Amino acid sequence: MAFDLVLFGGTGDLTWRKLMPALFQAWRHGKLPAGGRIVAVSRQDLSDDAYRAWVKERFHEVEDAKRPSDDEFGRFAALLHHLSLDLSQPADYARLKAWLASDVGRAGPADVVVMYLATSPSLFPVICEQLGVAGLNGARSTASSVRCSAKSRPFGSTTTSASPRCRT
Repeated sequence: MAFDLVLFGGTGDLTWRKLMPALFQAWRHGKLPAGGRIVAVSRQDLSDDAYRAWVKERFHEVEDAKRPSDDEFGRFAALLHHLSLDLSQPADYARLKAWLASDVGRAGPADVVVMYLATSPSLFPVICEQLGVAGLNGARSTASSVRCSAKSRPFGSTTTSASPRCRT
């Protein structure tokens, strides 16, 4: 099953401290399906290769038993891609949509696309709204495709404080 995991906040603390090590371990233990792509979205202007080098450098901070060998990292890194986006610009979401439809890193579209918001909660409404405008928040035209979004932090401490963000 081909998948795309889009990590908004792809160069942030949560991504390199928690998500990348966890994704690497899932890959190491055969838990990520073949044909997957992990797409980091950030404001930084990085090529795929520069992003992979950035991630590899961060793995030096991971405990030895969980650190990839050079060979392992090379194979895992083939999943990693980077897109520089301004989260407030609709045209950038159109670029994301086009990238997701492309065959970069695999042939054919993803069966499942997950949007993971590893950003400040204040950006959730903007990102969710722009995903909707770009047509990236619902099922694709193929019946087998699924889209979902996951947010990394709670919206608020009460239903009242959470509700404005939940409506977007």
